[in-house]
Amino acid sequence: MIDPADLEKTLTASFTDSTVRVRDLTGTGDHFEAIVVTPDFVPLNRVEQHQRVYKALDKTEYESLHALALKTMTPAEYAREFPGETNTGKANTGSAPSTEPSPPIRLPIVKGPS
Repeated sequence: MIDPADLEKTLTASFTDSTVRVRDLTGTGDHFEAIVVTPDFVPLNRVEQHQRVYKALDKTEYESLHALALKTMTPAEYAREFPGETNTGKANTGSAPSTEPSPPIRLPIVKGPS
């Protein structure tokens, strides 16, 4: 069983200035949804972005990973999709950063085939 926090830590360490959120979709530790926001994706198309994420997870400890719903974005794409928020999930008010922990980023709902 894979811990979402381990996936999050691995992905965060793999990309520059990244914000990563992972959640377990089924509670079984093998179906996950992830959002990865990083400037590393700027020159890449969506397929190349996803390939980079899968390459970062190409380790034996993730062999039991059965499904991963990915949403990859550059910081600019994140700003367009979630106006008023930074890629840390906090409102972008222009004020000094808070010392309070950031709330989780709102992950888009990924629906499977009906």
